[in-house]
Amino acid sequence: MGQMLKLTDEEVQVALASLPGWSLKDGALHCEYSFADFVDANAFLAKASTAVPTWDLHPKAFQTWHRVIVNLTTQEAGGVTLQDVEVASILESLSKRFP
Repeated sequence: MGQMLKLTDEEVQVALASLPGWSLKDGALHCEYSFADFVDANAFLAKASTAVPTWDLHPKAFQTWHRVIVNLTTQEAGGVTLQDVEVASILESLSKRFP
């Protein structure tokens, strides 16, 4: 993939308006998902690992029992990029498949 450009603060705020539950935390797109149990949380991460495009992004996702915490930023761009926003949107769609 070519060079990924860091979004401006205004562009990040516009993107967040379309991502309910997401915020900007420590310079990254941040969301915490809560699932019924460990199995659903783990299944969400498994589906995410195959659904998210391989753009040399390095999303940080942590599972703690029934919760999944996600932070998206592009290190080479020094912040949030359009690709991070697209990954957040994909994760939002996937999360809807779980009660």
